[in-house]
Amino acid sequence: MKKAIILFSLLLLVTVVFFISSIKPKPQKKNLNVSHFSSEKIDFSFEYPKNYGIAQEELRNKSNSSGLVQSGQAIWISFSNNKNLNIVLASKDYKEFKEIVYTGSSDIVNLCQKTDIDEVGNGCKKRIIGSKEVVEQTEYIVDEGIYNLIHKYLIQISSDKYSGITVMQGFPEIYNELNSDLTDDNSTIPVRKYAETIINKDDANNFNNQINDLEKVIESIVIK
Repeated sequence: MKKAIILFSLLLLVTVVFFISSIKPKPQKKNLNVSHFSSEKIDFSFEYPKNYGIAQEELRNKSNSSGLVQSGQAIWISFSNNKNLNIVLASKDYKEFKEIVYTGSSDIVNLCQKTDIDEVGNGCKKRIIGSKEVVEQTEYIVDEGIYNLIHKYLIQISSDKYSGITVMQGFPEIYNELNSDLTDDNSTIPVRKYAETIINKDDANNFNNQINDLEKVIESIVIK
């Protein structure tokens, strides 16, 4: 009787071991719609939609910018199939002629004290995206007679050389409307309404898909 019990126990043990060993974890599916970028200059990476094309990085400083950069340095990342998007890492002393990027010289907790959106679409909101504290902005820009509304995310970082990240995108629909007839008075164009729908993530907002994709990029950013 004891031998029968022992034999049965051994058979049961062998069966359980065989069953466990036969269970193989399912391989995780690779997202074929996502590309991965790793900087060649610093320990910085992120994932982005494949339809953005190829991510390219450029170091800008005083010596290679034809006078546009007055001090410091920045890495500008652009995309071959999305000309409306840039990701910029800037040093604290970075100063450029147009001054459109966040350098980290001002603490991010002190930014966006007033969240109202003004009549020309300048506004902001403090956000948490993933684990990152972010200031989201809309900024109305007039540059050499050209008008635009830029959507930005500002992120403060601490690395050896860089202290601020600016993720900024434009929307061709807004740009085209603002510049469709430069002889017209732009006050008739609902720039503020555009800014409100972008910042407030209006469900009817035609830009939501682009914004959601970009926020996934921000969530995936890793810098050491």
